[in-house]
Order: sequence, then structure tokens, then C-alpha cells
Amino acid sequence: MLDRIEIWAERVTFPLNKWLSWLARIVVFLMMMLTVADVVGRKFVGIIPGFQPVPGAFELTEFMLVVLVFAALGYAQFHDDHISINVLTSRFPKRVQAILDTFIYLISLILSCIVTWRSALFAQRLIEQEDVSGVLEIPLYPFVFVVAAGMFMFCLALLVNLLKSLSKAVSHES
Repeated sequence: MLDRIEIWAERVTFPLNKWLSWLARIVVFLMMMLTVADVVGRKFVGIIPGFQPVPGAFELTEFMLVVLVFAALGYAQFHDDHISINVLTSRFPKRVQAILDTFIYLISLILSCIVTWRSALFAQRLIEQEDVSGVLEIPLYPFVFVVAAGMFMFCLALLVNLLKSLSKAVSHES
């Protein structure tokens, strides 16, 4: 039964996380182009008419970085690309490792759900306050919603990993 839930959860959440990872790749490319345009503009300002730095490039880069990080978070979790230190636990039996992984995924899932929830509440508060960025006056709430959405997808990836490790922990294999 646990295996079927795990397979269903992975089948539902993996494509969403994969799509978000493609969004992150596009954002990296756009951030690169923005940085190049800003550097070229700074280099040739006053030398070639019409060249100038990109107004608000620093702010735009900050916003793009938010999208980049939180769009790729769940996909990295699916591929186990996050940093982990298992010098001690790699010597434990497989079942003990699975039990520890289950516990760690459970704690991570709880904390990530709290971050997701609080990010959504914070975004709602930013809407009410009509908070905008300093230079370009871009509303801040969409980017906090990106944080909440990215964390939600990360939570789903953690849930899949939790189910996998729980399945290994309760199996009778050693």
C-alpha cells in the first residue's frame, strides 16, 4: 500500500518540479543576459551614445535569484542534489539508515511546511501594504508567492522522499 502511494505521489509531483526546474534554467539565462547588458552599458557609458547601465539591474537580479532558487529547490530534492554529510550514518545498517532518513525527512517536511505557510501569509501582508521595491517600484508580493510555491513543491518532494524512506524502514530487508 505504501509503495502505491509513493509511486502516485512521485508521478504527480515530479513533472511539476521538472517544469519549475526549466523555469529556473530560463531565469539563469535571463539573469546572465541582464548582467552582460549592464556590464556593457557601464563600460561604454559616455563613450558610445545611448549606452548606459540597465536601470534597476541589481533589483532585477535579486528578484530573478528568488525565482531561480525556489523554482529549482524541489527538483534538486528529487535528485538528491542537496548537500548531505553521511560519514557516520553510511556505516549503519540499511534499515537504520532508512529510519534515520525517515526521521530527518519528517522534520524537514514539518519545517518546510511552516516556511511555506508563513511565506504565503507574508505575501498577503505585502499585498495589503502595497509594498514595492526601492528603485523600480516593482510589487514584492509576487516574489514572496514564488517563495511559497517553491517551498510547497519542495514539501511535496520531501513527502515523496519520506514515503520512500518509510517504505525501506518498514520493509523486512536489512
